[in-house]
Amino acid sequence: MIKSITINNFKAFKKLENVPLNKITLIGGKNNTGKTTFLEAIFLYMDFMTPSVFEDFFSWRGLNGIWAPLKLWEKFFMDLDFNNEIIISVHSEKNDNGQVNFKFLKNYETSIPIPITDNGVTTLRKNFPALEIIHTFNGSIDYQAHILCQGSAYNYYKEIDQMDKSSSVFFMGEGMVLYEKNNEYLGILDKSDEQEKILPLLRLLEPNLLHLQLINENEKNVIYADLGNKKKIPVNMLGNGFCRCLTMALIMSTNNINVFLIDEIGAGIHYSIQENIWKFLVKAAKLYDCQIIATTHRYDTIKAFNNIINTENFSDFSYIRLGKKDDIIKPHIFTAETLNYALTSELEIR
Repeated sequence: MIKSITINNFKAFKKLENVPLNKITLIGGKNNTGKTTFLEAIFLYMDFMTPSVFEDFFSWRGLNGIWAPLKLWEKFFMDLDFNNEIIISVHSEKNDNGQVNFKFLKNYETSIPIPITDNGVTTLRKNFPALEIIHTFNGSIDYQAHILCQGSAYNYYKEIDQMDKSSSVFFMGEGMVLYEKNNEYLGILDKSDEQEKILPLLRLLEPNLLHLQLINENEKNVIYADLGNKKKIPVNMLGNGFCRCLTMALIMSTNNINVFLIDEIGAGIHYSIQENIWKFLVKAAKLYDCQIIATTHRYDTIKAFNNIINTENFSDFSYIRLGKKDDIIKPHIFTAETLNYALTSELEIR
């Protein structure tokens, strides 16, 4: 589990230092204070070996299309300036320290020539604009790679890979309700007779739920819910709250996720079931030993969060409000006492 993170020169973050993270962490703040960027920084640290990670960030924000590597990469450097090296450091519960650096090199020379085909003509080149990626673990380099820019294309060139098995991470965007792989994940659970594990969690949202079933409809598998009535109904008729929790439960139960990132946890969810969402998350975090980090800008989501962590006697949590002053973003850390006081005093904490 990540206990703290330091972020330097990543998008709008000049420097966030030693921000504490718990089993469940809620990130608040006004628009344009870096809530989603904070999740992206965590994801980038955990998934830095994936060449398409920056393209994935664009896709999650709805910026689709083909981007030339240089135009794509610069969007993630502070002030769009390649001179600002991105550095993300984490401290784990085992007192290990990891750090990943992203540095732009105008003219990186490879150790061996690489064949490049342009207009049907293949030549050998050694020099490329490149994005250098270096990961260190407790001070020693265990991973080094370069993404070589070749016009509108790129090539991933790995030099060092001594990484142990990395932790897994999943990013759930604001608009994700039913995930495209939910059918596959439910099939995995049914095949191993483990669907019963997620049903108690889902009954926090729908108490009458007896069972889930994949039914072929119009040549497509659809997840139906058995609520004890004569006919089963498609799960998407049970509302966004249930569907988002179903997606989270299926992902956590089948993918051994270590860190689950949720952007705008309260999006599209009625205030009356906000507390049930947090009950679900508290129980899911315990059941699957998963660290959950979520964002919100909604007061009712924060209030529900505060109510549940108190009634469930769940102490391994934190609330962090990101604030901006003079274009500098800083975290404000709330303890259980200060969060409860702020809410009862009706102070602005979003």
